Amino acid sequence: MKAIIRSILDSDLYKFSMQHAVIKHFPRLKVRYKFTDRNNTVYPNGFDKLVMSEVKKMEALYLTVDEKKFLTEKCGNYFPPTYIDFLNGYKFDSNEVSVKLNNKNNLSVTVEGYWYRTILWEVPIMAVISELYFKETGQIVDIQKFESQDINKIQIMNDHNAFFCDMGARRRYSFDNQDRIAYLKYQY
Repeated sequence: MKAIIRSILDSDLYKFSMQHAVIKHFPRLKVRYKFTDRNNTVYPNGFDKLVMSEVKKMEALYLTVDEKKFLTEKCGNYFPPTYIDFLNGYKFDSNEVSVKLNNKNNLSVTVEGYWYRTILWEVPIMAVISELYFKETGQIVDIQKFESQDINKIQIMNDHNAFFCDMGARRRYSFDNQDRIAYLKYQY
């Protein structure tokens, strides 16, 4: 099975901006994050193991040459070269993450470690949980059904010269669907 998170950049610009600030201002601060499921969702048996498997796959990710070039071209005026070089050497460490189901099959996720390192876990873990939940519960979305609605929304925004930034990675249906929306944005 293909990994859900396929790039270190599969996050949002806000997280990278925050990481850059944390590196500068709080390089020694240790933190603990806890996932809060406001709906008390009941997850399928073994869901915690599936999430942890995806988390471990993220250890293989690194900033590729093309990604570094992209980041430098698109954000080089925003991020200094020292930060982009930091990302070039960044590696996810699954030892910072704990994933468990309780006896009611509610999910518990804890991330713990230096803030400058752990800050990048939030978005990809949320994306993994969301995408795996849809897959494991058999909730199939008819993507074609939404295509005309998506195109209409994009055309309205373009007609009004509205610029938008996609911050939906953490609650996406799937990587492929999010990629489809990004592609549509540039077609209309």
